[in-house]
Amino acid sequence: MSYVSSKTRNKMVHTESCRYTKMMNPKNKKYFYSLEQASKEGFVRCKYCDKIAGMMRSEKGKIDVFSQMNGLYPTYSREDGTLDIISSSGKWKVIVNGKKHQIWLYHKNTLATKDKGLVPGYHSQKVKCSSLMDYMKYIVKHDKYRDEVPAEDFKKIPKGKKARKKQERHIKAIKRRQSIRYVISLLDNMSAGVLAY
Repeated sequence: MSYVSSKTRNKMVHTESCRYTKMMNPKNKKYFYSLEQASKEGFVRCKYCDKIAGMMRSEKGKIDVFSQMNGLYPTYSREDGTLDIISSSGKWKVIVNGKKHQIWLYHKNTLATKDKGLVPGYHSQKVKCSSLMDYMKYIVKHDKYRDEVPAEDFKKIPKGKKARKKQERHIKAIKRRQSIRYVISLLDNMSAGVLAY
């Protein structure tokens, strides 16, 4: 990923998707191939490009405790400014997008085969939160729902051979996640000295 700066006095560097990059005169653009290269020349990252990092810093203690208690593994990518979260129901991405630089939550596709949308391979969640902690709470609720709803009742039997095969793969994925979660809880109980039979 490359970073862009305008040849002006303010030493600010932006991602190519940042709204300020689109406003720059193409003749005045200066490109960097990494943040390290930009920082060596005295440039700092734009606060709009780095919104999630700021939220991570302000909520770090809460996020660390909540993640450990609920089996979430958040990783911030400084290169593209996204927060990747691994949970029992799959992979998630938190990104900044839009004119107002709002935070959006995306979930890794399990059924869809085509990469459509803003984040290829992911679909947007219809939830808007003001903090990263609220998004993490939503992910935990989503996982709980997926675990409680029997795989057979997840959807009615669809018509068509392709649709039925997709549903079968989806049901297998849910059962596999439930089995993995059970084994992890069993190992946790064994390491704590409590055997679960």
